[in-house]
Amino acid sequence: MDRRSWLWRRKATEKSPGETESTGSVSSHSERYSDEQAYAAQSSSHSQSLEVTSKAIVADEDVNGRVKTLSDKLSAALLNISAKEELVNQHAKVAEEAVSGWENAENEVSDLKKKLESEKERSSALENRVIHLDGALKECVRQLRQLREEQEQKLSEAITEKTHEWKAVVSDLCPKLDAAESENSILKSALEIRTIELDLSTKAAEAASKLNLESLKKVAKLESEIRRLKAVARKAASVSSFCVESFTDSQSDAGERILVYENSDHIEFDSASVNAESRSSNLVTGPYYLRNDQTHGKNLIASSFQNDLMDDFLEMERLAGLPDAEARRSRAEQFTESRYKLELDAMINKTANLEQEIEKKEAERAELEVAMMRLLEQLHKSQVCLEEAEARMTELEVRLWEMEGLKGDAEKRLEANESKLRDTAMEIESLRVQVELLEGEVRSERAEKAQKDGRLGALEEDISRLKEEAQLQHTSQLQQAANSRDEVKLKQTQELAVVATKFAECQRTIASLGLKLKSLASLEDFLDDSDTIPGLTDEEDPQHPESRCGPYKSDPSYLISDIRQSEYIRDKLSTLSQKGRARGVAVTNLSEKGGRGLSKLSRRGSKPGS
Repeated sequence: MDRRSWLWRRKATEKSPGETESTGSVSSHSERYSDEQAYAAQSSSHSQSLEVTSKAIVADEDVNGRVKTLSDKLSAALLNISAKEELVNQHAKVAEEAVSGWENAENEVSDLKKKLESEKERSSALENRVIHLDGALKECVRQLRQLREEQEQKLSEAITEKTHEWKAVVSDLCPKLDAAESENSILKSALEIRTIELDLSTKAAEAASKLNLESLKKVAKLESEIRRLKAVARKAASVSSFCVESFTDSQSDAGERILVYENSDHIEFDSASVNAESRSSNLVTGPYYLRNDQTHGKNLIASSFQNDLMDDFLEMERLAGLPDAEARRSRAEQFTESRYKLELDAMINKTANLEQEIEKKEAERAELEVAMMRLLEQLHKSQVCLEEAEARMTELEVRLWEMEGLKGDAEKRLEANESKLRDTAMEIESLRVQVELLEGEVRSERAEKAQKDGRLGALEEDISRLKEEAQLQHTSQLQQAANSRDEVKLKQTQELAVVATKFAECQRTIASLGLKLKSLASLEDFLDDSDTIPGLTDEEDPQHPESRCGPYKSDPSYLISDIRQSEYIRDKLSTLSQKGRARGVAVTNLSEKGGRGLSKLSRRGSKPGS
């Protein structure tokens, strides 16, 4: 019987792997149970043929008892298997969920990689744009520098020209400024005297008004003090009691308000400090709590696995302490349970590995998120740099517009200055032409004067020859000599009149030349500080030679020399009626001095042109 039971156990153990591999449905278990019953019936019939018929009833009872016990054990095993299959299904579901989560993580990682690639492309495009903008900015800066250098050069040239012109103007205006400064100093001294007098008068008036005001204030103060003392004397008692009560009440109220303010400030400060500490602690301990949750999950899995192993060990010791019959019966169950536990451990290890892989993926995902954040920060920085570059570009464009406006203004000024310079050049050329014409006229006048001098010399020779002839014929023909002297005197007077008229014409031409030179000097504004150029009069008396040619200078030595020359000319002209030779010399002196005056006028006229 023991042998048969062992065979049954062996067959049951041989069938158990197939049962574990099957799905574990109720129909398969029932079929398996019917097969075993058939096998037991065959074995019982075989035993009946071998044994005695007397023992058949006992064998049937034993078989029925064994069948009952085996059916009970089988039902318990089936319940155990169904529970373990449910656990296996749960673990399979967890594994499927882990696999689906891993696939989702992979999909998210691929999406993040695509986003990273797109952001990299965008950042590269932005960098290329920034490089292009930098190149354009450098080109704008270079053009601005060139324009600035050109403008500075043009401005420096214009400034040098203007400085030369203004230096000439300043050199002309210096004597006028000196005269004006002397007049201003005199006027300032007079003004200071007047201001001192006014200050003294105002101070005296202010002192008198202050004294009056002080006296009025003192009177008003005395009156108010008298009134106050009277009022105090009337209401002394009532006011004192009321003041004491109000003072105590105000002190108590002020103390309570101060305490309330201090408490409120303290509470606000404590709440603000607590909030700040809580925020800082949350910021600091946030990632720490996440890590602790992950490690806590791992520790729970490991501790559960260790507890299962300890329970198995204790169960084995308990079974070893039981008697042999029970040990034999429970070995099969222990073996199956150990296998199930091994399978569960394998599944737990698989799930742990899957969890580790998930954690790795999460760590990689966190790293990718950190890298993404860094890239976003870099992108934000690049955007900020681009905005700054655009702002700089706008500023440079504004400056460029301003510089273009300044350039346009400078060009307009330069054009105006160039037009003025052209006008002045044209005027200078016209003045030069006029001066050349005047010089030609002066030369022609000088040639005419030379011809007149030659005529005068010829006349003097004729006069001397006539005098000699008169002296030779004096003895023979006194009457004829007297008549000839009268005729000679008449001729001399006529010649003197002719010479005087021609000399007056020369002086008129010289005076006209002086007036022309004076107009030229007034047009150029270079002789504003000098005195006006006096011209020679249209009609000049030979007995008044003061009206001679040439402008008077402000130099007193020049005036003295002119006076001396005029006196000399007057003396010479007075002797013309007595001596013919002296008359010729005076006329020549007058012509020479007229030439000197003309040369002086030509020099003064040539100064502005030079």
